[in-house]
Amino acid sequence: MPVRLNATLVNDKRFPRVLANLNQKIKDWRSFWIERFVPFYQNEIQQNFETEGELVYGWPDLSPEYAAWKARHFPGRKIMERTRRLRESMAPGAAGRDTVVRVRPLEAMVGTKVPYARYANRQRPILPPVPKDRLRELHQRWVTEKAREAQDEA
Repeated sequence: MPVRLNATLVNDKRFPRVLANLNQKIKDWRSFWIERFVPFYQNEIQQNFETEGELVYGWPDLSPEYAAWKARHFPGRKIMERTRRLRESMAPGAAGRDTVVRVRPLEAMVGTKVPYARYANRQRPILPPVPKDRLRELHQRWVTEKAREAQDEA
């Protein structure tokens, strides 16, 4: 992902140290994933549940029979929220038995261990696409902060 970083060089002998510090800070993205991306993406997932799949072009309606049964047994619950187990497993800050958040230096995974998620996701996609412009903005802010930290530490 390209990131634009503007720098002004003023005869500063610390520059090589600043650059070395910055390189160390941005080659491992784990803090970016945990502090920025995962909460952002979990909020996107929650918005997808709240809007019944609007971020993935809308979820199909329930069958009339199932909709009637659900209204009797789980009144007021939205599509894909009968028990809320699936939604709650991917909520911001979730750390339950069903929550999956894995980060590595250059990748992150957000998901769920809820057994029926795989089947539900075929008809009603749970994970929305990541908006590239928003991801780029989050990443640029993170790199800018790391550049400031690198300069302060040099």
